[in-house]
Amino acid sequence: RELPPTPQVGKRALITTIGALAVAYRWSGYVAALVDGFVYRATPTATPAMGRALQVLGGHLAWLVVGVSVLAVVPALEMRDGRVRWDRGKATAWYRFKWKTDWLWWVAGGYCASALIFNVADGLNHFLV
Repeated sequence: RELPPTPQVGKRALITTIGALAVAYRWSGYVAALVDGFVYRATPTATPAMGRALQVLGGHLAWLVVGVSVLAVVPALEMRDGRVRWDRGKATAWYRFKWKTDWLWWVAGGYCASALIFNVADGLNHFLV
């Protein structure tokens, strides 16, 4: 399968996108804390592990939604005649997503690999410390 061509975006768009992604990353931590508070109040009998898992899931979903939105909107913003305009042609230049592909298996496999690596590192950390 051939990769799409590299998008042609300016340095200003690249710097703005990186800044917006950094802000989004920081914001996702606040969302995770809000989810944690909500889970704690909504299910007081939940186990700490389940509460932590839901907190991490909330933070990851927030990062996903905002990150995809930033990648779709920010590179497509242009300054013309002193106005900010959105160029639809550049909106999907950085990534392409098709629902009718096998993306779910990649997501599930990536999650399982990530969980395995985290659990191994956590076990080593407990053993060493």
